[in-house]
Amino acid sequence: MSLTATSKNVVLLLGSRSIKIGYEGAHHPLGTFSVHNFAEPQNYKTEALYRDHSMDWSKIVCNNTETVTQNHMKNDLDCFQYLFYPDLSVYDSLDKFRSDLKIHLRKILTKIFYKVGIPTINTKVILAIDVLFPKIYIETTTDLLIKHFLMRAIVIVPTPLMVTLASGSSSGLVIDIGWSVTKINVVYDNRLLENFSKITNRAGRMIHYQLLSVLESRNYDLSKITFKDIEHAIMELSSITDNESRLVSCGPYFLHANLLTNAIKTVLVPEENTLCESDDRYIEDLAIELIEQLPIDLKNIIAKRTIITGGFSNIKGFNQMIIGRIVSLNRNLESIDTIGAWCGASLYSTFLKQLKKKNHLWEIRKEE
Repeated sequence: MSLTATSKNVVLLLGSRSIKIGYEGAHHPLGTFSVHNFAEPQNYKTEALYRDHSMDWSKIVCNNTETVTQNHMKNDLDCFQYLFYPDLSVYDSLDKFRSDLKIHLRKILTKIFYKVGIPTINTKVILAIDVLFPKIYIETTTDLLIKHFLMRAIVIVPTPLMVTLASGSSSGLVIDIGWSVTKINVVYDNRLLENFSKITNRAGRMIHYQLLSVLESRNYDLSKITFKDIEHAIMELSSITDNESRLVSCGPYFLHANLLTNAIKTVLVPEENTLCESDDRYIEDLAIELIEQLPIDLKNIIAKRTIITGGFSNIKGFNQMIIGRIVSLNRNLESIDTIGAWCGASLYSTFLKQLKKKNHLWEIRKEE
């Protein structure tokens, strides 16, 4: 890792499953890194997962496979297969967890900075991160960047705003289908309206464990399938309409593609909308509810600039599937495309620094 300061700002996007890094003004990041490649056992432990209120096991498990699925989830949490898990109550010791998180993040970022050849000392970083993450995650990350990597300053930018910026618009309804949760946010005139947001647990994590439970019910040996295998299998999908004739590799097995697409649809767009818990509601219902809550002069502007983002948005036909469900409830809704949060942060850094004058962004500087 170079010690020489760079004149260009560094753009760092931290997500639960991937990290992107590069320089301001660039069209693409220098590197994209999957968090699960850095996974290793930790000292902290997770307690019984009945305390995990963000997962309704009765809706995602098949044929009494609840224990198997919960064991997989516990093991994944115990070794940081993914980061920034929102429910801190599952950890047996928050102090021990904080310490392990700091050490693990330091290892990850050290390897990433070295891999892409980006210097850190006296460098300014544009940090795109979910500002709804628990405070412990943002504090740990910024503390590392300032005190360990000796960065000069950190400008924290919210990902929904960066996604909107990367769509070429100053306003929009951002539906981010992430790993732990799906978040729906409103951006208006380059401002994140924090009072208008919705969250549901119907997201990547539920799809991951839904697929595991389906495989268990079909007598696949889950001991031969790793977390990485499931994620790679989903990434191999070429289209949300992939049919049974196409095979996708998953560890030692080849799965029919429709097993994966059905798992996605079961969680995100089930055939029947049934009553469910408040934190487990359907995306289209929350999107329409949020639009209806907006002031009347904003409704049409926001509804006609709906943006789908997140890892699943790279699957052909996925965005159209989600938008189609929402349009069936509100025919005035229209969608626009985005090139992603990292590119938005790169654009912000180069062209829109005047946004820093607004109260929804903040900067942390190294003490002299």
